[in-house]
Amino acid sequence: MGDGKSNDIFPTLNSFCFCISLRTGSLCIAWYYLIAGLMGIIPMLPKQYDFITSISTTGNTGEMITRLLIVEYYFLLLLMVISCIFLIDGIRKKIPKEVRPFIFYGCIFFIHEIFVILLLLFTPLRHDAETFLTPISTVVATALTNPWLKAFDLVLAAYLLLTVHSYYKELKREVGQNNSGAIV
Repeated sequence: MGDGKSNDIFPTLNSFCFCISLRTGSLCIAWYYLIAGLMGIIPMLPKQYDFITSISTTGNTGEMITRLLIVEYYFLLLLMVISCIFLIDGIRKKIPKEVRPFIFYGCIFFIHEIFVILLLLFTPLRHDAETFLTPISTVVATALTNPWLKAFDLVLAAYLLLTVHSYYKELKREVGQNNSGAIV
């Protein structure tokens, strides 16, 4: 953990996975999320229009909500891909303001995942989502509807976000010292 001198509410990490620099860890995180995001978006692109337009014709409310959440999920994937491109460029060029979109996206994703976990735990949506998603893929259905798996994903995402945020603070401090007086 960091020195505690910052008035930031988030803890500051000194390294990624105890032995990797924050810069390298942030690059690994950016490339991982970029590839994962593209793998999530590209297969659905040809079907997206039909999927979106069929939402209003769905008779089952649970299926309709599931479809809307999937559309929202793809929108979040698109934001993730864009923020990862900014993150990679910001790390490469050492520009702190280009790292910020990823941190902003990470916070949105974090809140979204908490909301989805609560929906899955306390509403009948989990059953409707499993019924709708299982014919597509049992693995996808399990990954998207298991609240405990999503909770694990949330903890992992929080750690990865803290890593990038710690790198952002380190980079901001480094650029501020080099520019002495320039606004970052």
